[in-house]
Amino acid sequence: MPVPETLVASVVADTSRRMSDPQFAQVAVGHFAQAQADLASYLSSRASRIGGAQGVLEVVFHAELLCECLRQHHGKELPRVPLRLLERAAKGDAVAEFAAAEPALASYVASNVDGEPVRVELCRVGLALKLALPSR
Repeated sequence: MPVPETLVASVVADTSRRMSDPQFAQVAVGHFAQAQADLASYLSSRASRIGGAQGVLEVVFHAELLCECLRQHHGKELPRVPLRLLERAAKGDAVAEFAAAEPALASYVASNVDGEPVRVELCRVGLALKLALPSR
């Protein structure tokens, strides 16, 4: 079952409120890098395609928001995504597959992330996160 649009809107609103804390973004990026070390390493290796270090930080911040939506929807911490799932997510059209699997999350990405390479990488990460979850 995909994450409902109402939950995505709630997480986005909460994130917007929390952005008033200057350390919030740093903590969110750090949490993702620690919880999803393989995904963070992958994104770092793609830095030249997604705008350097700033692009990596942008993707990781949005990836943490996707994680928060999935955590709240499933009511538990997400499993660490192994590279084999990321490789699987990187085959084919990750944007279309992510939109089919998680329409509300894909809509969030399409509406809030500029630049095709950044959107594609974020959709790959989102799809890998979805693939790592047990089916409901």
